[in-house]
Amino acid sequence: LIPGSTDTPENLNKISEFIEKHYSGLFSKWELCMFNDVCEDKYVKMNKEWKYSGNKHSASDFENITLFKEKHSSNKIEISGFVTK
Repeated sequence: LIPGSTDTPENLNKISEFIEKHYSGLFSKWELCMFNDVCEDKYVKMNKEWKYSGNKHSASDFENITLFKEKHSSNKIEISGFVTK
């Protein structure tokens, strides 16, 4: 989930609806992976533009995604990779 891009409530709801419609009963859980910037250094070393510079999830982002998870608890959503600096 990229802050301000793919982590919007609208996008999360569409993902949930898609999974529920097409894959219901085929999984025990699905995972929302929080964005991290560990590869930014690699882009810098390769003289490539890193368009996500400065994008980080805040504690309130995590709270919003946790609320989404609770609202869609029947979909067995897990959240991974949330790191604060």
